[in-house]
Amino acid sequence: MTEGPSASDFMRYFGQHIAALERFMSAPATVDAVGAALSLLAEVRAPLLMIGLGKSGAVARKLASTFTTAGIPALFLHASDALHGELGWAQVGQGALLISRGGRTREVVQVATILGQRGCARVVITGDPESPLARQADALIHAGVADEAVPFGRLPTASTTLHQAIGDALLAALLSARPELSRGLADNHPAGTPDVGATR
Repeated sequence: MTEGPSASDFMRYFGQHIAALERFMSAPATVDAVGAALSLLAEVRAPLLMIGLGKSGAVARKLASTFTTAGIPALFLHASDALHGELGWAQVGQGALLISRGGRTREVVQVATILGQRGCARVVITGDPESPLARQADALIHAGVADEAVPFGRLPTASTTLHQAIGDALLAALLSARPELSRGLADNHPAGTPDVGATR
């Protein structure tokens, strides 16, 4: 008879999420990579395109929602849909945040190529800095994990936590440079308004 799930298992795998974040923060290249990404994102015109597939697509979708609520318009583009007409959103001067754990997903790489041809700035978050997607980046954030937080296989867990946290922190840094957006946060979220404290 096998034992049931335990709190010690939970703590071990939860710790792997924390370890992934700590490794990213301590990596020598992180500060420069994030700085380059922020410089691009601060200059592009709206809406910012958030692109991914699978679990990375779920992260991109959530980031698009959060950026938009905060007053930085963003649009989620499913990479497959983008190749079937939705690339009409991509215009010169726009920016895209492309997320892929391995950086080799064919549809995402193809979308990145077309975005480059259209003069869109591409910020890439991926775990493989030598991947086809990484090689196309105008700003590359290397965000790999040693292990996913599961007992077997490579189910995206620690990697999606890391990529989500990076996206949220990019947003926070952009907002820090644009305090005027705090006044619009309540207006963008009238039902269950986030607490903006004294900024309102």
